[in-house]
Amino acid sequence: MVTAGSRRGLAAVIAVLSVGTAACGDGSADYALPAALRPPCPATAPFGVSSIATLTDRTLAGYRREDAAIRATGATWIRIVINWNETESADGSFAWERIDDAISAARADGLSVLGLISGPAPAWAGVPPFDGGSPPQDASAFADFAGLLAHRYSTSVAAWEIWNEPNLRGYWHPPDPSAYLAALRGAYTAIKSVTPAATVVLGGLSPDVSGIDIATYLEGVYAAGGGRYFDAVGVHPYVVPSPLGTDPFGAMDAVEQARAVMDRHGESRKQIWVTEWGEPTGTAYYAVREERQADIVLAGLHRLQHERAMGPVFLFTTKDWSRDSSDADFNFGLYRYDYSAKPVVDRLRRRCGPWDDGAEALSAGPTATR
Repeated sequence: MVTAGSRRGLAAVIAVLSVGTAACGDGSADYALPAALRPPCPATAPFGVSSIATLTDRTLAGYRREDAAIRATGATWIRIVINWNETESADGSFAWERIDDAISAARADGLSVLGLISGPAPAWAGVPPFDGGSPPQDASAFADFAGLLAHRYSTSVAAWEIWNEPNLRGYWHPPDPSAYLAALRGAYTAIKSVTPAATVVLGGLSPDVSGIDIATYLEGVYAAGGGRYFDAVGVHPYVVPSPLGTDPFGAMDAVEQARAVMDRHGESRKQIWVTEWGEPTGTAYYAVREERQADIVLAGLHRLQHERAMGPVFLFTTKDWSRDSSDADFNFGLYRYDYSAKPVVDRLRRRCGPWDDGAEALSAGPTATR
């Protein structure tokens, strides 16, 4: 996900995680926002948070707690991961409880839901080796799963993202635009047959140099006839510790390159959704100080807001996954591990107009990391 080659361990954890830790009681607590934490006015452009907390604390109270934390930033969207291998571990046998509770809690708490239908494929439907990058062996099986999801959550999920970072081997091995299109086409058709108004997002593409670059991959999808089978293109313009548009890897180019490909194919009106993007804090060599995280996030949102035909931007992620500040992969949170807020939360919460709060602070370029 991150250009510097990080978050490999995190990707593996997300792909195989099937048992969470219950840390927040029986689900009876009410996590409505106190008045002091409610955003004073709506943001001028929607943003959300790409959640992974729903993979760990699998209690209704845990979901409500995360939703309140997200709402406290002024965000109005949540991206919820639905791993196919966990949800349908055996053909026709489904584990719905986590997803049911996470989605129903999000809607009750006023958040719009982007459902990420993610791999790996379960062993009965996948291509070996059965690791985090196992793609579907039969696209029709994946289409069936997507259709079931669309039907089950037809009134509660506004948008569906089809797979995560399929241009990287860690999520689809080997990366293959034509093979991915088969899965995308089937899922799009199944979803639209149930909920025609739902937005279907082409799985967020990563600029990580270990995969197929974004422009080449997206051209491959178009060349195979894929333009009819997505409503928006997902992009993950990670690069740390630099701000968007100033980094040596050109991560902001990820958005611009995707847009150029879409323009060439006559789809300039289709949106780009940044379904993941963030900045880690801590003591790792490519992490930043917490105040610096706030500067970069606010300036990045400001820049993305002013790009042409942009959909919601999803910040990664709600809270840190570890108390160990030396592992950047687990410290992308807007909140610390214990849900205490980092400075970025208040900076986001106070925004009523354009996200320009960090632009001046970044004008001099990157500062030293911790």
